[in-house]
Amino acid sequence: MVKEDIVNALIKVLHDVGEYEAVRIAAADGLGYSGFSVSARTALLRTAEDKGESQQIRASAIRALGHTVHTTKP
Repeated sequence: MVKEDIVNALIKVLHDVGEYEAVRIAAADGLGYSGFSVSARTALLRTAEDKGESQQIRASAIRALGHTVHTTKP
């Protein structure tokens, strides 16, 4: 499925500590607007709870988690 491939690519970028922070934040945003995906929500939650991450990355993951609530289709 194409959508799951995109979600997996965004998760990989989000977790890539060698990537620019702005790119990782954009990946988190993309995951937030991807609709309900268990793997996207799990990755965002993991990132939000990771105290080793920067505050900006953690905050972007938290914001993106909020978007997943609003983009979920019943």
